[in-house]
Amino acid sequence: MKHRIMIAIGIVILFLITGMIITVFFIRSDSTEGNSKSISILQEPADDITVLTDIQYQITEENNCYFDIAYKDNNTPKPLLVFVHGGTWMGGAKEEMNSYLYTFSALGYTVASLDYDLLDLVKALQGDCTSIKDEETCIAAAVTYLTQHAKEYQIDTSRVILIGHSSGGQLVGRLAEQIASQPQNYIFQIAGVVLISAPSDLRYYLYNDIQMIEGENLSFVELSFIFDGVYGTDVIPEINKVDVLYNITEKLPPVLIIHGSDDTLVPVSLSKNLYLSLIHI
Repeated sequence: MKHRIMIAIGIVILFLITGMIITVFFIRSDSTEGNSKSISILQEPADDITVLTDIQYQITEENNCYFDIAYKDNNTPKPLLVFVHGGTWMGGAKEEMNSYLYTFSALGYTVASLDYDLLDLVKALQGDCTSIKDEETCIAAAVTYLTQHAKEYQIDTSRVILIGHSSGGQLVGRLAEQIASQPQNYIFQIAGVVLISAPSDLRYYLYNDIQMIEGENLSFVELSFIFDGVYGTDVIPEINKVDVLYNITEKLPPVLIIHGSDDTLVPVSLSKNLYLSLIHI
């Protein structure tokens, strides 16, 4: 794994995703090298790009499982980039990723941005809710649907890259670990994972008694329902099931970690610790 892990840390994040030239400090191992180049960020799709919106990939009770997709219709299989938004597992929307959809499709990728079922605090406090594990299942279902329609969307199913921001980074990181551990259960192959400001060590929030929900007097230890969907269960075993740092496998595909050094919600130390763990497995 040593030659396949990179962590990029800077005052401004997303140098890879936005393509802007910025000051970035690399911590790199062995032969891994980094560079950046200028890319024009598109706010509208290019003329030769097909954009499809609000495609439902599965039916659930919450009914939030849709994706947008953009690709150049030239009958050529392309690497698939799957963007997963953040929002503390409770908010966010696929439309936040529109500029990435337009920019990377113009660069020759098939690009999808997902909505997925979200944790509902009101339902959670009533005893049942969507959990992080349910959100992971949604994302897996979306990628499965996309690759089942590989011919239609011109996807190379052997080159799927998962890209997640914040809580979306936690979700794609954990999903990548599951796929790496049991590849026979999936019809696609993960070629890489990009984790952007991802809360990769959920125990940090527990041990530091951090309030995760603004305006609600609930500590992380009281939020066991975000892991398994049931209020009042033992939080530690559930964290162990969804935490990225504590489920690393040597079978993981290449990983790029991007994190802003001024991040106050998700400390950059979490990404540094993940990087160090990855290069030593």
